[in-house]
Amino acid sequence: MENNQYRCDFQNGTHPAITENRLKKLSEQYKEEIKTGNIDSLPNINVRYVVKDGKFGYAFLGEFFFYNNEMYVFEKDDRWKDVHQVEVVMKVFNDPCEKLGYAHKVMFAGVFTNYLDTNGEEIYTGDVIQVEMKSNRVYYWALSIKSLDDYEETGNYAFMLDNCSVPLDEPEKMTRMGTVFYQLDWDFPKTVNQRCFTFQNIYGTDKLSLKDRLLMARYTPCFEQEFWAYKVLETIGAEYNWRN
Repeated sequence: MENNQYRCDFQNGTHPAITENRLKKLSEQYKEEIKTGNIDSLPNINVRYVVKDGKFGYAFLGEFFFYNNEMYVFEKDDRWKDVHQVEVVMKVFNDPCEKLGYAHKVMFAGVFTNYLDTNGEEIYTGDVIQVEMKSNRVYYWALSIKSLDDYEETGNYAFMLDNCSVPLDEPEKMTRMGTVFYQLDWDFPKTVNQRCFTFQNIYGTDKLSLKDRLLMARYTPCFEQEFWAYKVLETIGAEYNWRN
C-alpha cells in the first residue's frame, strides 16, 4: 500500500518512532528556541493531546513542553487565560513567554506517525485501526510503539500483540476506526502504550469484548468510566468526532 510507505526524516536521518520520552528530551533540547518563538528550524513533529473539556487538540514541537512529566501547550485563545500556568512557565523557561500565549496542562494522546491510512487520514499512535492483511484476514488493533518499555527513547511504530508485533508497512489496508482514549482519568493518566495494550487485552484482565472496546473507541476522548455510559452515547446518537 503506497500510503504506508510515507516515513519521516528526523534530523537528516530516519528516526523509526517518536516516543514520549523522546518528546520530553526534545522539548528540553530546544527550550531556547521555544522561548523565543524561533521554531521554524525544529523537527516537524505533530502530537495529539486531550484537554479537560473532552476534546482533542494538536500541536507541533515548539508549541508544547513538559514539566514534572506533565504536558503543557501554549495557546493564544483567551479561553485559556484563567488557567494559564505562568508559575510553571517561569520554572521551565525562566521567562513568562508572554508572546507564546497561555500555557495549560493537557494529556498526551499520541504522535503523528507520518503514515496515512487507506482513506488518506493521518495515523497517530493510540489509533484503533481496522487492519486487512495480504491474506484478506481482517483484524482490529491499536497502534503503539514497539520498545522495551514506555519510556524508551527509540522504538518502532507497530501493532503489539500477545507474543509478536506487526509493523505498519505489513498490512495491505489500514482504516482508522477510533482511538484508545476512553475511560480517561485525569488524576491517574496512562501512557499511550498502556492504553493500547489494554485495548488488545494483552494484560488479560479486560472482561469487555472486542465489540465493546470498538464501541468505546468511537466515543473518544471520553472520561466516562462505566461501559454503560458509552452504550448510552450510542443510543442517543451522541456526536463524538474523534478525528478532530
